[in-house]
Amino acid sequence: PAPPVKSPPPPIPLKFYGLALPLRGNDKRVFCLQGDEILTPAEGDLVQNRYRIVRITPVTVLVEDTLHKHQQQIPVDQPPPGG
Repeated sequence: PAPPVKSPPPPIPLKFYGLALPLRGNDKRVFCLQGDEILTPAEGDLVQNRYRIVRITPVTVLVEDTLHKHQQQIPVDQPPPGG
């Protein structure tokens, strides 16, 4: 018989919508929406005790789901110009 098909890990439910100015040192930070709460995690931070912010670029955030041991690149949504 064929080996069982492993289901893909669940998508990471974080939404990123802009970069934040460094609060201390040269930390790269991003605005993150988690439910109704706005967070500004830096590279290396853990969100919800589960999602590690691996790398922040101007257009994407690489996030690791530490529970399922997988990484996902999530786009940074930019606000519309002038708005």
